[in-house]
Amino acid sequence: MAVIFLGTRNRPEVSSSNKYYISKHRFYELKHFCLQYREWSSKCDIYKESIRSSSLIQVNKDITVQDPTGDIFASIEELYTKMQMVKNVCKLADEQLSSYIFEAVTKDRSFAYLQTVLEIPCSRSTFYDRYRKFYYILSNLRKWRLRNKNTSLNESL
Repeated sequence: MAVIFLGTRNRPEVSSSNKYYISKHRFYELKHFCLQYREWSSKCDIYKESIRSSSLIQVNKDITVQDPTGDIFASIEELYTKMQMVKNVCKLADEQLSSYIFEAVTKDRSFAYLQTVLEIPCSRSTFYDRYRKFYYILSNLRKWRLRNKNTSLNESL
């Protein structure tokens, strides 16, 4: 028997006086960024598999060097950085609730699901406070990283 969760979805807009305020459209941008997590993970697995099968450096007639393995590593690094950013921001939002926040932001899980299936150990209001905090931190981190593109994630956290 399938269980259907009809819990309310989080409001994209909160009062501008809220300590974790971000605009509605920024929220949706960040939400869809996080929902790509499983795609990033799948792509990393595919790239890692392709590294095993091809590790040659090719030289063209015009003396340009192509390094497919290096290109793959760069792609993996970019995806891994995004994945680590999401995980780290979950921990920054709330260390104890980080696994629940991660589940909510990467799989679009409602509080009803977290409460019923995963038995989240906090109230709805506490969870959504940390949930908004997650997006607030992520928003600021991504803005900061855009301004400082040459800085590693470890330096930014």
